[in-house]
Amino acid sequence: MEIGFLEILLKYFEAFLNLELSIHTHNICTIFSKFVYQTKKMFKSILIVGFGGGIGSILRFLTSFYMSKYFPSKFPLGTFTVNLIGCFLVGLLLGYFEKNNLVNSDMKLLFVTGFCGGYTTFSAFGYENINLIQNNNSLLALGYIGASLFFGLLAVWFGLFLAK
Repeated sequence: MEIGFLEILLKYFEAFLNLELSIHTHNICTIFSKFVYQTKKMFKSILIVGFGGGIGSILRFLTSFYMSKYFPSKFPLGTFTVNLIGCFLVGLLLGYFEKNNLVNSDMKLLFVTGFCGGYTTFSAFGYENINLIQNNNSLLALGYIGASLFFGLLAVWFGLFLAK
């Protein structure tokens, strides 16, 4: 009965943590130490992404707040601005990391996954478009969608271009 449980546990570790384990070649201490190592590595990545995402979210809020305060409009200029800046930064950062061979670095987790992921607002983008449509502003919604896609892609390209 215990062997069956250990074999199931090992298969779980293999699948979840992508570890190559065998009950016949590793003892429990080795399995546990690999599990702890993988967990620490994942926890570190989660903290890095969370820190960057928190800062990005705060700056997204501030950007949207000040854009709507100083440039009031039916058009969601704050979200539009955030998305363009975020797309540009993603392109610039990914180009920089690729150019400097930092593709799998913690810096990528911090700035691209964390900061840019927290800063850009495509969930707000979707909501705002639905809101525009529901308020009989379908043409404005269509313009917003088109402009966001076109200028967002252009901003990513420009960021990549500048980084190379």
